[in-house]
Amino acid sequence: MPSKARVIGYIPLDRGLRAKSRVSKLLDVTRAKDDADRVKKLAIAVKAFNHHDKDTHDADIKSGAISIVCNVLRSCSPFFIAKSKEVQHLCKILLQLLRCNEDRARAAFCLDGSALITVLLEVIEINYRLGRKGDV
Repeated sequence: MPSKARVIGYIPLDRGLRAKSRVSKLLDVTRAKDDADRVKKLAIAVKAFNHHDKDTHDADIKSGAISIVCNVLRSCSPFFIAKSKEVQHLCKILLQLLRCNEDRARAAFCLDGSALITVLLEVIEINYRLGRKGDV
């Protein structure tokens, strides 16, 4: 078993449940070996969440997808955030998740909104300080 210290944002989960859910694609991102693997797994997650079924997005949000995205963004170092491809993928996933019902979106913002906004503002500030204005 790999060392937990080397795995970013390690979240243990029963393998039987992981195999059946789209949220497992996000959890796989937290277990990426390196930056290239992380980008590859983020692209897979973007494809998994790219649909217009509101009930499915509701279920994904209920299972904690937004908080996982926040944790992945939070776990990035400032120089990793400057690589805008990863941030673009994570923002696409957030936009796709918020294709849910309005009531579920409100509930999600009540639960995870302050953390999400804080992390997104940090990403904007880091990119601004590194001179990447408008890249994200």
